[in-house]
Amino acid sequence: GGIAVLAHPGTNGTFELIDELLECGLDGVEVWHPDNNEEQQEKLLELTKSKGILAVGGTDFKGMYSKKAICIGEHTAPDTAIKALMSYKAKMKKKKAAAEQ
Repeated sequence: GGIAVLAHPGTNGTFELIDELLECGLDGVEVWHPDNNEEQQEKLLELTKSKGILAVGGTDFKGMYSKKAICIGEHTAPDTAIKALMSYKAKMKKKKAAAEQ
């Protein structure tokens, strides 16, 4: 019942797995991440739009276990992405109910 999101595709080289993961039920991709540069973010955002999946992100805060200092709230996703994430489960329930009828 969760939302499956691929974390860190810009830093761990998993772009090529996205199509395969979509077949397994992938719901979204982490676009906004402190280690993603602007070019990676644009590429990932285009990909999420073309595939019709969620674009998510955040600070990736790990406290003292981070390689570099990252403050909570320093790196965020746009409000539109947050709203899409928050309404995603309701949309999926409606889509499933419509398909069952």
